[in-house]
Amino acid sequence: MRRLGEVHRRAMQLLVADGQPPQRRAAALAVGVFLSFSPLLGLQVAVGMLLAPLLRLNRVLVFVGLCVNLPWVTVPYYAAVTEVAARAFGWPAPSDLSAGLSAVVQHSVVSSVFWRELVAWLRPLLWPFAVGSTVAAGVLAAGTYRMALGVARVADRRRTTAR
Repeated sequence: MRRLGEVHRRAMQLLVADGQPPQRRAAALAVGVFLSFSPLLGLQVAVGMLLAPLLRLNRVLVFVGLCVNLPWVTVPYYAAVTEVAARAFGWPAPSDLSAGLSAVVQHSVVSSVFWRELVAWLRPLLWPFAVGSTVAAGVLAAGTYRMALGVARVADRRRTTAR
């Protein structure tokens, strides 16, 4: 837990003073948050660490943004955004497909029937999952950008007036 505090302290130091303009610092954090909540499950860190140097963003701030989506938030978040997107676009919602899941789990995981039925059950959820999590990630990233930009600008003003 001590290391987590050190990472947080270091990230705040970078957010308030790393030599880049406040917009770039806020953008680095926002990119990390966007990727953290995007549909790229399992690929977020790799994509973030590839994008940071390409966009010339601070890697530490991108990584801190990637760490925002905690494990106990992940499942409720993706379930909620998938449900909302499905209902908004008129696609089959996960709650409407729950009966199909009981048919899937009646088979052994090692059987081909299980995997065929699982794919058939998941197929209608692909678009609601992708669209819902992308839109929600964009909203969260925009909010993060605004908040981080404000923090960075205040810190820059304090630093220049203290000199």
